[in-house]
Amino acid sequence: MENQANRILSIRFTNIKTIKSGKVESPDSYNTSKNRFEPLIPSVSGIYGQNGTGKTTVVESLNILKNLSLCRGLLIKDEKTDSVRSKYPYLLSLGSKTGQIDYEFLIFEKGIPYVINYILDFESITDSICRIQKETFIAKVFDKNQNSSQVYFAPISFDFTNPLLLDLYDGVAHKEPKINFTVNSEKFNEFTTLSAAKKECIKTSSSMIFSDDFLKYLSESADKKIETAYSVVSKLQRQINFDLFVYTRKQEAFSNLGLDSIFFVYKTNKKETHGTFELSDGPFEIEEDDRPFYEQFIKEVNLFIESFVPEFNIHITDISSYTTPNGVSMQRIAIYRKEGMGDLPLSQESSGIKKIFDIAVALIYVYGHKNCWLVVDELDAGIFENLLGQLLQAINENGKGQLIFSAHNLMPLERLNYKSIIFTTSNTENRFIRFSRTSETSNLRNLYIRALTLGGQKEDLSTSVSVEDIDQALWEAYSSLCQLEEKSDGKENSSCNM
Repeated sequence: MENQANRILSIRFTNIKTIKSGKVESPDSYNTSKNRFEPLIPSVSGIYGQNGTGKTTVVESLNILKNLSLCRGLLIKDEKTDSVRSKYPYLLSLGSKTGQIDYEFLIFEKGIPYVINYILDFESITDSICRIQKETFIAKVFDKNQNSSQVYFAPISFDFTNPLLLDLYDGVAHKEPKINFTVNSEKFNEFTTLSAAKKECIKTSSSMIFSDDFLKYLSESADKKIETAYSVVSKLQRQINFDLFVYTRKQEAFSNLGLDSIFFVYKTNKKETHGTFELSDGPFEIEEDDRPFYEQFIKEVNLFIESFVPEFNIHITDISSYTTPNGVSMQRIAIYRKEGMGDLPLSQESSGIKKIFDIAVALIYVYGHKNCWLVVDELDAGIFENLLGQLLQAINENGKGQLIFSAHNLMPLERLNYKSIIFTTSNTENRFIRFSRTSETSNLRNLYIRALTLGGQKEDLSTSVSVEDIDQALWEAYSSLCQLEEKSDGKENSSCNM
């Protein structure tokens, strides 16, 4: 098995935002469905469609996954007012009491391919706030002898509607919870620790499966099934924590031009480090030990962006240095772009350059690292369409990782394989489709425009609207605006005469 690359295979939604039902599948799902387990190198998925049809929801769902893997809760409780607010308000479809996100992955652990389903069931607290109702982890491995997928250890499941821990996971499926231990035994101490951890997870709506206490319990077991469960769960968690990079429009570092975090990968012969570091439009302070991260970032960004912006060059300007009372060496620096004889602040860059800044290192990493998962909402925002097409074509032809993006610009439809493109529909019960009657030689851009105009696919791609409808709506809105102005002025407003 040559291509042992971890992949996001699919995400299935039920009653999540505007998606009553829908499943997004990466092109890798074709292979795994046939039990070949050979992920594509690279894997590219572009999501296209009308506004409000679930593209951003796909990206947000992976941001939720990232936060849960990092043991961050979905709820924030204000101890003073005893109120709760959600990091993801209105996650459930309006009117729905429950919802579900089912993530499916292909993960290689010790050379063995596991198909993993991580399932989150949600229940509403209010119209705008929901919490995790149930968390489930299922892993299957392909048995060549039986030519089918087999479950090696029992699914791991936590019911968040019950604050009590019902059993100690033992890797075996039981019809009824089994707790066979005495008070003050080692197992009783483990039970007590995990019970407290579950109550805390319920309070913040965070992951019990990825929690430190549960993973510690799995890692210390001598049972072979539990040992395997720990190996697979922790492998998925490491993959998400270190190699999943999610960029929503809210997270774009240069949107507000304050002191924002930006992603980096730092490699030497002795170590590899992933994480984020701070970047600002003006002078800011860093620890001296972090200086190599900034120098490496600048080197990579200059090499990359100069390929399409001639003579592009950013550099570090040293301002001052000092040592804290704790003995930490600090530097005050600024990062500017060289422009003629002077320096240009980052705030003066175009929106397209800022967008590239945000994802530059991640694009470089997804190009070269087969296990990188890069997810970008509105990848085309502010980027010249020909450049966008060239970037995607370069990754699609010679990259190694997995790229998932949403966009409105149609240029990539002419550069990518038809299996790489997912279209949203106007049907809330079937939000995502691939085009039927397509082939390797089909021009998806032409097919898409034709489907928007004439139909012909199994679902409508957009709500029915015409130029005449828009024209009439603009006319009526302008007429209404004029009436409001006339009433406020107490007399006819000459600027609204028609």
